[in-house]
Amino acid sequence: MITCPSCGRQHRPGTLFCSECGVYLPTGGPLRTEPLPEEELPASRANPWATGEGEVGVEAPPKTLRIIMLDSGRQVQLPAAPELYLGRLDAAHGIFPDLDLT
Repeated sequence: MITCPSCGRQHRPGTLFCSECGVYLPTGGPLRTEPLPEEELPASRANPWATGEGEVGVEAPPKTLRIIMLDSGRQVQLPAAPELYLGRLDAAHGIFPDLDLT
C-alpha cells in the first residue's frame, strides 16, 4: 500500500493522486527534471537575464510560472514561490491550492 504523505490515507500501488486530499503520491524515488546544458542553448538564450556592459537601470521582470492549457490555449500565470500547490479546492479538509484544477 502507498501512504499519502499529506493525510495518511492508504492507496493501492500505482495510484497517482490521493483520493482524500489530492496530493501527488510519490513513487519512491526523488522527482526532478534534468537541466538542459548551457552549451546546447543558443548564445542569446544561455543567459537571458544578462545585460550588456554599461547598461544602467535595467530591471529584470518578476519571475512567474505560466501554465498553458493545451486544449483551450488558456494561460494562467502564478507568482514564483518556493512551493506552489495545484489541485482541487476542498474547504472541508482545509485544502486551498494556488491553482484550483476543478
